[in-house]
Amino acid sequence: MVPVTSTELAVTAMTLVPVADLLDATRCQRLTRLAAYVRTCQTEGLTLGQAAAIAGLERKYFSVYFRKRVRLSFSNWLMLVRVQTALDLLKAADVTVTEVALESGFGSLSACERAFRKVVAHPPRAVARHHRLSPGSGRQSRMGEWR
Repeated sequence: MVPVTSTELAVTAMTLVPVADLLDATRCQRLTRLAAYVRTCQTEGLTLGQAAAIAGLERKYFSVYFRKRVRLSFSNWLMLVRVQTALDLLKAADVTVTEVALESGFGSLSACERAFRKVVAHPPRAVARHHRLSPGSGRQSRMGEWR
């Protein structure tokens, strides 16, 4: 199996693939149950052991099982889900980046910023600033085109 690179993560995140739905697409009841839990309890911390328990598998086997089914490690998948949620919140609401970070399930603002830099290649503040620019204001974003 080929390891997933950060470039592939960025492609997955920026094409707006419904990351949480990747588990539903596996048509696996164990992983669908996990995806439902993550959607409803996203702000809570979730460890690999807890995810394995929700899926009804041993922790060691869960990692292998998850990667085989989803083609991402559990931690990378969870990071993508959180980044996608944060992107949606930044686009839809006028809230602070700290509020978005905590609402998306990141333990801290710095964890959110690290994930954004890895997946989106921009810090969350730049993304928020870009989406808050009104089209008729005459101001342009330094980030270029954004989808």
